[in-house]
Amino acid sequence: MRKRDLHSLPNLFTAVNLMSGGVAIFGLITKIDFIVPICILVSLVCDFFDGFIARKMNIQSSIGKELDSLADVISFGLVPSFILLRMFNPTMEFKSSFTGLLLFTLPFTIAVYSAFRLAKFNLETRDSEYFYGLNTPSNTLMILGVYLSWLSNDFNLIDFLDQNWILLIATVILINYLLISNTPMFSNKSFKKQFKGNLPFIVVGIIGLVSIIFFKYIGLSLTILTYVLLSILVLRLKWLKL
Repeated sequence: MRKRDLHSLPNLFTAVNLMSGGVAIFGLITKIDFIVPICILVSLVCDFFDGFIARKMNIQSSIGKELDSLADVISFGLVPSFILLRMFNPTMEFKSSFTGLLLFTLPFTIAVYSAFRLAKFNLETRDSEYFYGLNTPSNTLMILGVYLSWLSNDFNLIDFLDQNWILLIATVILINYLLISNTPMFSNKSFKKQFKGNLPFIVVGIIGLVSIIFFKYIGLSLTILTYVLLSILVLRLKWLKL
């Protein structure tokens, strides 16, 4: 392997993605909350451009693919895990009880299943225009929306989520299932030249805009949930023909 394969422009974006994820975790641990959404945004932008540039410049490499997944495990696996820990266990302390064990360890299963999802994606052999399972950036955005609402205490989320281990269990089970499921979901490859073929994206965009206007930050989470639900209805259950 040549050094220039390591120090290519796409890998530079991937490295920034990884570093930004690390800074986000630092912000969550030290409770410097304002840097977390900034770091997630940087990671999202870098995650898009590393692959985009590699394809446009035709410089895809095996090391780049592996590095991208490793960075995503941090930025879109560990970061949402720490976000859940921060919301459900604000003191971030381990308590020697059954509930304390659940509150401290369950959030990190998101990182584990995100790693499974990324490994599954790397080994995907189906030539498809869809994702299979919820992609990790979308999952991170969904959790980020709740986190930002929690910081603002919209809908009294601070009291509602604090130490609510039953809700945490339900949340973790649902997210982990979606991450590794074989449910097809719309991806950027699903865009069509015809207007009708893009109706799912238009519907998600409209519902997302309305949700953000009326529900502020948590509207971001509702947007991702709409994307998931629409993917299931159209692609899995075929109840809707858009």
